Amino acid sequence: MVSTKILIRMARKWQKLAAIGRRRITSSLVDKGHFVIYTIDQKRFVIPLAYLRNTIFVELLKMS
Repeated sequence: MVSTKILIRMARKWQKLAAIGRRRITSSLVDKGHFVIYTIDQKRFVIPLAYLRNTIFVELLKMS
């Protein structure tokens, strides 16, 4: 069993690492009728909502 102190220490460490990994995005607003997808490599894509009617696009989102 892991002690409470060690768990708290590990949680704080991961919070610090997560904060370091975050980047500020200059434009957080999205035009009406669009949504944002963030990739694991910190890229940001603005996609029209109309794409959600495309079954191929929806399947790709489910796979990701």
